[in-house]
Amino acid sequence: MNYKHPNLFVMIPYEERNRVSGYFDLSVVGEEYAKLLGDLTDELSTYAVSKNDVGENAVIIPILRAGMSMSNRLTKRLPKADVARISMRRNLHTLKPFVAWDEFEQIKEPESKRVFITDPALATAGSVLKTLEHMKKYGFKDENVVIMAMFGCQSGIERIFKEHPEVKLFLVHMADGIREDGYLLPYNGDTGDRLYGVRENEYVI
Repeated sequence: MNYKHPNLFVMIPYEERNRVSGYFDLSVVGEEYAKLLGDLTDELSTYAVSKNDVGENAVIIPILRAGMSMSNRLTKRLPKADVARISMRRNLHTLKPFVAWDEFEQIKEPESKRVFITDPALATAGSVLKTLEHMKKYGFKDENVVIMAMFGCQSGIERIFKEHPEVKLFLVHMADGIREDGYLLPYNGDTGDRLYGVRENEYVI
């Protein structure tokens, strides 16, 4: 995977995929999987966050459910940062995400806030794009946004930079591509399901 962009940082090169083998092992679930994602978040944050940064004037935005697996660790790295969650659902027919609820109203002066969005898997990037679109309604600025993710494919990443060229993206590892059903290749299952169990109301008519 040789895709490059000036605002993209990939921590683990394609040739070292063995370092993230547990990410693709579907038998790794629950607390074990949460620890794996947390440890990778700690490592990624050494690149995405300045050494002496404790989160002043920053807000962490986890995209639920899976984004919590990263934000739980990032809050320890940035103890003074606010946290504002956003929850997504998907339309049963179009598979497109929409915002179920958010906590953005609690953030004061959002236009000046540094933002860290956490979402482990960037496949179509639909959830991240919907989050960025929704954030603008509250006054958040793209130039202040850092996206942190575990795994992503070129097509989804290109969509993000096409629509939001000023954001920065820190990625643990690049995927090979995306399946017809929207999952990444190699297949790693649904991150939220592996962490918390199957959510019966994932899709809404």
